[in-house]
Amino acid sequence: SDTVLVDKSKISLSLFRKSIQPYLKYLSLYLSEGRLVDPHREFFIWIDDAIDVSSSTFWSSGHVLSSQSDDLGESVPKFLSGMAERVLLAGKAVCVLRQHPKHTYSDEELKVTV
Repeated sequence: SDTVLVDKSKISLSLFRKSIQPYLKYLSLYLSEGRLVDPHREFFIWIDDAIDVSSSTFWSSGHVLSSQSDDLGESVPKFLSGMAERVLLAGKAVCVLRQHPKHTYSDEELKVTV
């Protein structure tokens, strides 16, 4: 009946919301601070800590989509599939801005709400 479908939809939505919270924390940290805490490499962006922001290879190799790596196939979640490249570019830009030697940006100036 319709009531059963509504209940199943509510349950599915509730489970999705709860299961996605950890992933949204990765996303928020990356977009607001340009960094990740991802020890198991679950996020779709990987950061090579050996490449400094001031390096000439930072923009091309410092942060990459995990699908560009040999380790795993496509790892961008469906709900972000059309925005993966934009998220990568935004996180890189925030990382560069935070490291810019001529101006110190406050957390408020760099605040991004997800």
